[in-house]
Amino acid sequence: MTFIFKTAIFIPPKNSSRLLTFKRLIMKTFTSPYLILTILIIALICLTRSPMKAQTIPIDSTFYADGEIFPFSPNDTIYGLSISGHVTLQSDTSLVRVILTDHNGQEWMAYEAYPMIVEENSFTFTEECDETCYLNGIVPNSIQIQVSHASFQFN
Repeated sequence: MTFIFKTAIFIPPKNSSRLLTFKRLIMKTFTSPYLILTILIIALICLTRSPMKAQTIPIDSTFYADGEIFPFSPNDTIYGLSISGHVTLQSDTSLVRVILTDHNGQEWMAYEAYPMIVEENSFTFTEECDETCYLNGIVPNSIQIQVSHASFQFN
């Protein structure tokens, strides 16, 4: 039997110490995987414990005239409001308007319907918001309902 051995001799280039030093610098600049994992875990904990969650408040009332309801708790803060319901307009002068009022008396129109802006006299709508889609963390007080020659079922 004959064995053949081939030997390769590696002769490093003159600048090999610089190459090794450069590699070490690159490795030191990256963040450790444990730090990245820790940051991700903390972010997930913060997101799951966030108190801002969508809340649905059932009203289940029908309005044939103006009214005002107080569905909010004293310490509620809202960042948006959408409403759902059914509107029946009875004439050319019919009007349904829903207005959100905060504790300072400021008003935002949540929904409005009258014959000139809607196509049908009787219809259902879901999660509508005119000026209340995005609010800047207001403390709500009440919801005013303005009804004239119409009926509004608040869901």
